[in-house]
Amino acid sequence: LGQVDSALSSMTSQVRRARELALQGANAGAIGPTAREALATEVDQIRDGLIGDANATYAGRPIFGGITSGDKAYAADGTYVGTAGAVERTVAVGTKLRVDVDGQSAFGVGTGSVFAHLKDLSVALRAGDTTGISQAIDLIGKDGDRITNMQADAGTRAARIERSKVRIKRLGYFDDINFETPPVPGTTDQADVDVMMAPAAAE
Repeated sequence: LGQVDSALSSMTSQVRRARELALQGANAGAIGPTAREALATEVDQIRDGLIGDANATYAGRPIFGGITSGDKAYAADGTYVGTAGAVERTVAVGTKLRVDVDGQSAFGVGTGSVFAHLKDLSVALRAGDTTGISQAIDLIGKDGDRITNMQADAGTRAARIERSKVRIKRLGYFDDINFETPPVPGTTDQADVDVMMAPAAAE
């Protein structure tokens, strides 16, 4: 979840910058084709950067790709290539917590994704299409809000995991438990986690 937070934080900043560029381009009559091209070029660069962040990995797996066995959540054109599904770990007896974020929930789906909205903005800027630019300002603003909300949710889950880790280590048992990767069901590590995390279930 730390990797998720870092990626979403970066993406929030980039989306905010893209919206600022859209606002600059909204007054098409005040800027010429050269300036609009420069704005569109930066939007393209931001889009590429966002797709890169959307392919961030942890332990070799894409953190926004669900349960995919592949090494990417998104293709170079912004198409989702992950497999929907939650990656979970045990935080208390009978309680599991999701430790990833669904890419489509964070970034949108298909033509409603932030990647598609940025592509549309780039086209509108180059064409001096004020209507298209205005639409992009609204849509990209909503994209930014959605990403921020997903980051807040991931932060809440990360805090809960940290509380559970602190509780176990305070008790001084099972120092060899690896908290960085989910324990394998049926193993001694899983049994240890279940026993020690039972008091944390009520937190």
